[in-house]
Amino acid sequence: KASTLTPTAITLQDAATGAVVLTLTGGTFSAMPVSDGTVQTIVFAKSDLDEIKRQTGLLTSQANAFAVFTSGLVTDMNGNAVVARADGSGLQASAFEQDVTPPTLVSFKFNANINVLTLSFSEAVNVATLNLSLSALQSDPSFPPVDFVVVTASGTDDFGALRSASVASIDSQEVFVGLHPANMNEVKAQPNIAVSNSTTFLAFAAGFVTDMAGIESQAALPSLAVGFVADVTSPVLEEFSFNLENASMTLTFDEPVSTSSFNLSKFLLQSPTGPDFRLSGGVAAPAGLHTIVVVELLESDLNEIKQRTDIATSAANTVLVPQDDVVVDAVGNPLQFVQALTATTFLDDSIAPQLESYDLDMDTAVLTMRFSETVRVSSLDVTGLTLQTASTAGSGEAHTLQASSSTSASANGVTVAVNLGDADLNEIKRLSQLATDAGTTHLAVTSATIQDMALAPNSVVAIDGATAALPVTAYSADVTDVQLSGFDLDLTAEQLVLTFSETVDVSSFAPGQVTLQGTADNAAGTEAFTLTNATALNGDATTLALQLTTSDLNAIKKLRLLAAGAGSTHLAATALAITDMAGNALVAVPTGAALPVTAYADDQTAPTLVAFEVSIDGDGELTLTFDETV
Repeated sequence: KASTLTPTAITLQDAATGAVVLTLTGGTFSAMPVSDGTVQTIVFAKSDLDEIKRQTGLLTSQANAFAVFTSGLVTDMNGNAVVARADGSGLQASAFEQDVTPPTLVSFKFNANINVLTLSFSEAVNVATLNLSLSALQSDPSFPPVDFVVVTASGTDDFGALRSASVASIDSQEVFVGLHPANMNEVKAQPNIAVSNSTTFLAFAAGFVTDMAGIESQAALPSLAVGFVADVTSPVLEEFSFNLENASMTLTFDEPVSTSSFNLSKFLLQSPTGPDFRLSGGVAAPAGLHTIVVVELLESDLNEIKQRTDIATSAANTVLVPQDDVVVDAVGNPLQFVQALTATTFLDDSIAPQLESYDLDMDTAVLTMRFSETVRVSSLDVTGLTLQTASTAGSGEAHTLQASSSTSASANGVTVAVNLGDADLNEIKRLSQLATDAGTTHLAVTSATIQDMALAPNSVVAIDGATAALPVTAYSADVTDVQLSGFDLDLTAEQLVLTFSETVDVSSFAPGQVTLQGTADNAAGTEAFTLTNATALNGDATTLALQLTTSDLNAIKKLRLLAAGAGSTHLAATALAITDMAGNALVAVPTGAALPVTAYADDQTAPTLVAFEVSIDGDGELTLTFDETV
């Protein structure tokens, strides 16, 4: 009697005495309406069929297809219960039909936050046969798709470590695939894949998986995810390296980040002793979404970093602090600060600095040099600097700076100002063919002149004065008038020595513009004498020694209130008395504020009678002539 048939009374097992057993939980008739008869066909409940297929030792062939049942299975037409079959006397199937239907993917879900792909199949599958490389996540259902990424079982991450996908299942019908990080990063590096439910499709080729009977799945067209969880996890900066040589740092993240989103001013280099250094900018490359990003530092930042001795001189003190929101990942999750990172690798600068240009200001006596990178001023040796007339040696004049004269008070940096000392400056001015204008100003540099800030310092690239001295960029002439700073008078040597603030052009001296006077203020009754002539005893220099003429000396000696001692010896001069080497006039010394003598030596030479005349006419006269005033 069909209406009394109860499928749950049936237990399927692998043998007459069962080791693997399954009691049905339900079932339906294969045709409706049902009819009474000796043959009744039951359609398995889906859950029972799935469980049967999941069991590898049950109903895989006629050999392991047995059934036992209770008397509650069915009754005959008169209500008599069927004779039960107990375990130990299980009834073997008289016929067995193998499963030949390929498994199909019913649906899938994707959790982009924890990188898990959940696959739901039409039946239990053999998880061990899952061939992930035959599947791909893609951005749309078209073929070929706009973007796609093949799902892989394993892959090498950015650190060279092999990562593998994880595959798990509870009932062999729903399979959980944990994508390995390298594979997931491939997905995230594609801006159009799996950023929302509508951009998450899965396709696979034939043979992607087999069911428990070994039947391979057929190729499947792209299907849309039925569930999607977006990535809401912030990217993490895992490590970085710092390269002073090519002015860059390489950042490695745990997932792709958008290089266009970088705000590099939110990177700090942490100092253990001084203020932290904040980057002002830079260029992040390559463009797009990447786990490894190279940041090219700004030249200004690089030179400031090199000026510091407390940061970025070794890996140990190269510590990067990425502040919140310095960059975002593919879907806009901002980086969150976790901890400061010490550089895993540090490459010091091994490139020699170069002198790129320089200026010479002859008025302020400053030589300003500009280098290709920050240099250490304490390493400056000015004796490595030679100014010369032309770009090649032997074509004019030259002067090498002296350590005893010229120095620099500049801080470490790309610009170094050398203050030319009096000795160097006056010698340069003395050389009439050197540094008189831009065309006569060239600079040669030895490699010993200066070094950069590297831990193993690099010496500056030499500029060969023999063949290619560097021409000046900006030249400023001396426009300051020369000053008379003092004078000496020696009446025994018959010399007047004038001392100036800088080298003067001796040929420009005009004796008639110099006056010796007895008082400083030229008060009433002051005796004075203006030179008529004198002979220069030296060439261009900061001092001018003059040999006074006999006539001028005698005139001076005749004036008893003039040059009788240091207190009655003063000197005045007009602006026309002399010029410096650039033609600048003398700062006049007025007669009302005459300069007192610095050193005075009176006349220690005895006068000599050089001739006499006698007249006996009239009263008679004897005329005596001496070599000096008596």
